[in-house]
Amino acid sequence: MQFRQLDCILDDLTKAVAWFESVGIPTKETRLQAIHHYLFDQLQFPAPGATMPDYDHHMVISDAAAFFLIATEFSRLPSNLLPRRTMKEAIYGPLPPSNEDAQSSDSRNKFFELELAAHLSMSGVKLVGFDDVQFQFEDHRYIVECKRPFIDRRFEDNLGKAYDQLASRLKAPNDRGLAAIAVEKVLDIDGSIHRIDSTPDALAFTKSQLDKLTGQIIAYGTTKDMRIVGVLFITRFLMRTRTAGTYAMNYLLSSLPFHYGDTDPVPEISRLDRLIGTLQQKFQSMDTGFR
Repeated sequence: MQFRQLDCILDDLTKAVAWFESVGIPTKETRLQAIHHYLFDQLQFPAPGATMPDYDHHMVISDAAAFFLIATEFSRLPSNLLPRRTMKEAIYGPLPPSNEDAQSSDSRNKFFELELAAHLSMSGVKLVGFDDVQFQFEDHRYIVECKRPFIDRRFEDNLGKAYDQLASRLKAPNDRGLAAIAVEKVLDIDGSIHRIDSTPDALAFTKSQLDKLTGQIIAYGTTKDMRIVGVLFITRFLMRTRTAGTYAMNYLLSSLPFHYGDTDPVPEISRLDRLIGTLQQKFQSMDTGFR
């Protein structure tokens, strides 16, 4: 966890806006521009009643930091690899997260894909494509199908679609598939600031939430293509710190590896564990702790 002042986040977001424009992504009248205007007004023209409710306010700040991370990591990629269509779609949508519904969720779904790719890149994992996210790890190409289900009764539908889409994209013997699931909507952990003020408590809370989905995934069953090796869970929620009025965003990545009949699961599970370990080690190196 990193603590940064609002003026630093605004400076970073200004750089992100400039970078999006530099690669041909117009930002006028987009959510990205609206975030910039909101943070600028908060710093320069604070006025009673101009601040959003706590949850939306801090989610907007978190989104600003994520856009800067995306711009920073994607600026290192070859121009022909940039997912410009996804980038264009990701910067739209409603400004307050609480205004999002299933009909207006596509932009944040794309934003989820870009943020995951940026975190992988930040951790030293090589990005090689964007359909939805593709990366290279230990001589294997991983193809990630991203899902952000809104309601529990659609969870299995999303899971089945992810498996089918992955199976159609795996071409080479060294290709591997992962379904990445953003869990905040389906577990109903967004929309509020959780009373958690330590890293161990955040991890315990996350595990308790994911246990619910793990059972559903196991009950649903695996796929016929053994190159689909597991599910990634991305758990993103706001929590309190030990400083009154200061909140933090939790972004935790964990996995559920698959087992297939009599095949030896150890090589795939070990590689997936090393991937998750690589990401977690990077996150921990940036963690300045709760305060």
